[in-house]
Amino acid sequence: MPLYKANEACGVANAATRKYFTKDHLWYAPPPGIFARLVAYANEHGTPEGRPYFSFDGLKPATQDEYAKLFATFEGKYGITNVWEHPPLHNGERVKLPGSTKYAHLNQKPLSLIGLIIQVSSKTGDVIWEPFGGLCTASIVAHLTSRIAFCAEVDQSIFQMAVARLKGSRR
Repeated sequence: MPLYKANEACGVANAATRKYFTKDHLWYAPPPGIFARLVAYANEHGTPEGRPYFSFDGLKPATQDEYAKLFATFEGKYGITNVWEHPPLHNGERVKLPGSTKYAHLNQKPLSLIGLIIQVSSKTGDVIWEPFGGLCTASIVAHLTSRIAFCAEVDQSIFQMAVARLKGSRR
């Protein structure tokens, strides 16, 4: 189907192609209700051999509820925006190398900042994936806020320090 048909599917003059299908930095994901319209339209008007369109399993079209679970969350408290400023971490939270005054990790994140990010962008029970775990700050916050955490770290010594931190964060 031609791209302009997205506007027809969404019931707008030209906003859908500008918002959801542009190739520049202004692109953003359609909200779940609009996504459901796109799915329905594509599966009704698209070529039969391409169906199902917008499918997670290749067998049936994605539902609005399935998509909503993947949609970004931002549930800030009153007065909290999506722009944050936080001072560098220079206190007792900073992990040092055993028997040294040197910091264990050059880019350790503050628990309070990562806590804010996780709390406004996920819900209790959600999975938090920390692919470059470092000292596993996000995993600690995930645990403390009743999320499920998975992390990875390739540096064995940093990994061992992260394990010790995680053990120390148990309630």
